[in-house]
Amino acid sequence: MRPVVQRAIAGVAKSPWVMLNYLQLNYNVALYAVPSNGATLTYTVQYTPGGVGDPISGTVSRVGAVATAIIPNHGLTVADSVQVAQAGAPFDGVFDVASVVDTNTITYAVANSGPTQSNADVKFWPLPVFTVTGMSAQTTRGAGSLTNPAGAVRVNVTANTGGTLDFWVLEGFGR
Repeated sequence: MRPVVQRAIAGVAKSPWVMLNYLQLNYNVALYAVPSNGATLTYTVQYTPGGVGDPISGTVSRVGAVATAIIPNHGLTVADSVQVAQAGAPFDGVFDVASVVDTNTITYAVANSGPTQSNADVKFWPLPVFTVTGMSAQTTRGAGSLTNPAGAVRVNVTANTGGTLDFWVLEGFGR
């Protein structure tokens, strides 16, 4: 597979999810995080087994900048993510779960503009978030790997008083 490089992640931010080819035969994903010279930051590399397979159908509405999604048996917790499609703006995209109301309802932050109700038959992909072993609360360059299939990876910069971070994802090659 092609290497993916997310360059110059600045500030306190999560990078976009990098979707992985979980079907390759010799599954292995190498992960590298390289802070800029003199950077003072802390980061964690995360993965999700989600983002693949059949979506869950549900609905979503908005009050102000808070979207409330009805997703039957979602299985998510606060700080997990959810991918939303076919809802229309401002609901579509990948969002962090802000709160879990119950087993069928979550909230997430959206823009405070546009429609307050989604289109019918919204598609949701729950993205439970896990930390890559050995790549949590790092302050210097780091390397790690995923040897079991995952749907996507990202880097989460949790503190930054200066500098940037390059995040590299290299997938193994299957035959």
